Amino acid sequence: MTRLILVRHGQSQANQKRNFAGQTDSPLTDLGKEQALLTALYLSKNYKVDVVYSSDLQRAYYTGQKIAEKCGVPIIKCQGLRKIFVGEWENKGVKDLLKREDYIVWLTDIYESKPENGETCKDFANRILNTLNEIAIKNPNKTVVVATHATPIRVLESKIRFNNIKAMQDLPWVSNASCSIFNYEKGEWTIEKMDICEHMKDKITRIMDPRETLQEKK
Repeated sequence: MTRLILVRHGQSQANQKRNFAGQTDSPLTDLGKEQALLTALYLSKNYKVDVVYSSDLQRAYYTGQKIAEKCGVPIIKCQGLRKIFVGEWENKGVKDLLKREDYIVWLTDIYESKPENGETCKDFANRILNTLNEIAIKNPNKTVVVATHATPIRVLESKIRFNNIKAMQDLPWVSNASCSIFNYEKGEWTIEKMDICEHMKDKITRIMDPRETLQEKK
């Protein structure tokens, strides 16, 4: 069995501003860096980590680097772990996005939405699942940390719980720098635990469900 610990990056500047970062390379805030360190310490004390894979976007890579340093293991950049590319929505704030009909579709029917000049949710989900499968297959019987973004974690959770990527629409967002543990064995995924964040105590931050932003349009 291979254990994958998916870690969402610490709070980014885009998170703080309530911008849809997508693949815009938003850095961590000072709080986000603190969160990354706390999670690195938690993982180094509680798990024998063999390797860290990370999205190459700096908010995830910084988080992954701290974990690799504290666990004394290598880190591997992986572009396939990036967040969805949202084209014309990249790094736009909620108030601007709520003026766009394609964004309203995203909030109400995520699987059928497509950002202008962006990546479809279907293509994104396939990219993430293929990447995670490859990582698991390459690391049999190891514990692997994957530093990534909130949406990829929702993709894998929805696949396991419902065998339906469309279900990610209704799943909660995990906290910044939280750990979600998944196990892979003989081609099958299972969930061990989601959104482990208690080790951050008063430094926990969570993103608001984007669908709540529809209220701001009214």
